[in-house]
Amino acid sequence: MVDPGVATLPATLERILVVGYGNTLRGDDGLGPFIVEGLQDVAAVCGVDTQTIVLPQLDVTLASEMTDVTLVIFVDAREDADEESVKVQRVFPTATPLNLRHTSHSLGIPDLLRMALDWFGSRPACYAVMPKGYNFSLSENISPNAQATARQARSKIVEILRRRPTGS
Repeated sequence: MVDPGVATLPATLERILVVGYGNTLRGDDGLGPFIVEGLQDVAAVCGVDTQTIVLPQLDVTLASEMTDVTLVIFVDAREDADEESVKVQRVFPTATPLNLRHTSHSLGIPDLLRMALDWFGSRPACYAVMPKGYNFSLSENISPNAQATARQARSKIVEILRRRPTGS
């Protein structure tokens, strides 16, 4: 018997994972963690179960975190000559079998999506949000220019959450 005073969750509760990664000791390389740490209230605004994770680099354990996730967003700074402040790209699992290497530095988002699919049967929609960084020298501070791109990146993430695409 269900207690009428206890709220029950729907069987198909939508789960979203947002992963910010980068080296917080290398200035703007810490944009991913900086942006994701500022997203705690976004879940309430968008009305979805959102989990945030901050890491220094991608890790194979993220494949298990994608179990039962409908959408995953990866946030990482980029260093390039392109003037575009924030790039958003849809990402799909690697089409070919994985050739796992001895180092996690060569692990990419498509590889993680392939692991989630092969190991756990999980196929979330996936986006990479890549704000432009300007200063990657040793520092625990985000540059003023990168703080502006961080605000734009948060807006792009909120836009993705509101649209909530599912499946890849």
